[in-house]
Amino acid sequence: MAKGLHCCAIKDFVHAKQLFAACLELVTEFSPKLRQVMLNEMLLLDIYTHEAGAGVSGERPPSDLISRVRGYLEMRVPDIPLRQVIAEECVAFLLNWRENEYLTMQVPLPLVQTNPYVKLGQLLAATCKELPGPKESRRTAKDLWEVVVQICSVSNQHKRGNDGRVSLIKHRESTLGIMYRSELLSFIKKLREPLVLTTILSLFVKLHNVREDIVNDIAAEHISIWPSSIPNLQSVDFEAVAVTVKELVSYALTINANNHFWLIIQADIYFATNQYSAALHYYLQAGAVCSDFFNKMVPPDVYTDQVIKRMIKCCSLLNCHTQVRGETGL
Repeated sequence: MAKGLHCCAIKDFVHAKQLFAACLELVTEFSPKLRQVMLNEMLLLDIYTHEAGAGVSGERPPSDLISRVRGYLEMRVPDIPLRQVIAEECVAFLLNWRENEYLTMQVPLPLVQTNPYVKLGQLLAATCKELPGPKESRRTAKDLWEVVVQICSVSNQHKRGNDGRVSLIKHRESTLGIMYRSELLSFIKKLREPLVLTTILSLFVKLHNVREDIVNDIAAEHISIWPSSIPNLQSVDFEAVAVTVKELVSYALTINANNHFWLIIQADIYFATNQYSAALHYYLQAGAVCSDFFNKMVPPDVYTDQVIKRMIKCCSLLNCHTQVRGETGL
């Protein structure tokens, strides 16, 4: 089994399957519990195999695999607890293949209450399922928002120094939420479904924008579904939120480098951090991919008034001017 797990880790799925099959044969006769453990590991292997193979080209998994994933989440075998990594992969798998109906309506309630990945998956699925209906989606979006805000909150402690002064200590990885921020980020990087990625990216962009000292907002799709304020701004680690937004958009663009809305987010991030050359590059790239390299008109929801003003400012600050009919233009 250890050899099989090692093969899984190095993505040698063929040999892993052979080793697991041999192990399953050995334990089947004398230990039902070990047999179930092996079946669980083989399920995880089958998820990895599909996602690295046929799943990359968009081929839906066989219905048998989807049923086994559901069965694992619903499994109640004494002395065999859910292995967190398998539960995490199962939830990501269901989100990637748009099994939103199951996650929102059929997943067992006790599992939602006890497993953070199942809870997060259910909230994401419910929010995506209700889009673009603004009223319905706002209710589910609020629940997802509150969970993520809690994950990104810092726990403060006061410590008295030797000189008698009290100093404030902020713990970046707060235990207030259902999981650590690093765990949330790791989970998101298992997702590939465009609407799911757009939704979680939109949430983090909105969270980034609500801070009081923000000068340049970042734009994103569906941003109006999220709450417009946070009761206690001081509790949120906005530095960590900014880092997370950057990591998420970079990851999203590895999934689809031609998503113009994600490209605009990347451009806005560069603009907000005064990296005007990089910002202009991504604004132009966003326009190019949705206009057949400017052979057609760029849609107005891509080149909004704000985007055009920012492109002009980028050109101005980079001294990229042209002369037209004796007048200075851009």
